[in-house]
Amino acid sequence: MRTNLITVYYEDLVTYPKENLVRVCNFLDVEPHNEYLQVGKGILLEKPDCDRHKVEWTSEWKRIVEENLVKYDFLRGYHFES
Repeated sequence: MRTNLITVYYEDLVTYPKENLVRVCNFLDVEPHNEYLQVGKGILLEKPDCDRHKVEWTSEWKRIVEENLVKYDFLRGYHFES
């Protein structure tokens, strides 16, 4: 059964851009032309930007984030220190 949803994690997209762009193209039933894949790969950051490390988090804020991470399936696998 085909689903109308695809999950692509940002970290996976940055780490394996071509493979994930192919997945998205296949999901959309679009031909993944090599030129498109190269351009798409070139505009992604080479390393995820972790802005949260630039903030001084209070223990209360950390608690709130950690509580919300477990509420949503798409956030499974993330944790505050990742």
